[in-house]
Amino acid sequence: MTDESFRKDERVAVSLDCLVHRNHENFPCHILDLGLGGLSAELDRKLEASQILELEFSLPGSELSLRLPARVQWCRRRDERWHVGMAFVDPPGRSLVHIAEWLARTPRTTEHP
Repeated sequence: MTDESFRKDERVAVSLDCLVHRNHENFPCHILDLGLGGLSAELDRKLEASQILELEFSLPGSELSLRLPARVQWCRRRDERWHVGMAFVDPPGRSLVHIAEWLARTPRTTEHP
């Protein structure tokens, strides 16, 4: 089975910059797809599975900055970068509402931008 076969929520391909907060360290990542349950992203470093991070990003057309805790589900090397799947951990309800409203307005595509 693939990682996607375990996914409960639909994902939408996106291209979003994100800031990862881990302990006292901050570093960038790039979100590739997003759903109510989590996201996948690429970054320049390996992350350990089950690690809890905080993600900070804004959705297109929104000035609201979201900060969501997420657990690393998997991390794999892809060329010179790392591809990672993350599940949101007890996200604030208002953040989920904001993501749900954005997802409802966003056209679906099967390819990453």
